[in-house]
Amino acid sequence: MAPLAAARGLAVEAEPALDEDAVPGDARLWIEPPRPGLVLCSHANVIGDLLAGLVEAGVELPGGRAAGRGSIWELSVEGGRIVSGRYLPPPE
Repeated sequence: MAPLAAARGLAVEAEPALDEDAVPGDARLWIEPPRPGLVLCSHANVIGDLLAGLVEAGVELPGGRAAGRGSIWELSVEGGRIVSGRYLPPPE
């Protein structure tokens, strides 16, 4: 996250809700409501919980619920809500 933050002139902020041992569901507060330009970094179990919540809400996630190390989920927002996601696997 540090190189991206530096390129944008921003600081990296630690958030306990995104830690590997975070309480399931706490991270959802970071994506509801969606905030333009927000970038989060977390662990597979937290990302999986976020994705499960999005699927339950009817969001289209063509990549399933993959969360490989170094992968990216790009979420699309319309009308103030997340409507779809695109999975970008980790570079080889």
